Amino acid sequence: MVTISIAEEFAQGPTLAHAATKQLVHIAVNEGVDAADLAMLKIQAPIWASEDLNTGLASFRANGPGLAKFAGR
Repeated sequence: MVTISIAEEFAQGPTLAHAATKQLVHIAVNEGVDAADLAMLKIQAPIWASEDLNTGLASFRANGPGLAKFAGR
């Protein structure tokens, strides 16, 4: 059941941020950390325009870390 619990937590989390992390790790592993650093601005751009960013920041200000409910947008 631990695996299901972790999967549910990821699914309810900031999916755009999770996708960006996966992309950056892939680049770092295959092309090096410098390449990932160079790609970071472009890969993270959708996060800064997302509803989830605003949701996460508002929740953090009001309730502290870890309580935001993300929509995946």
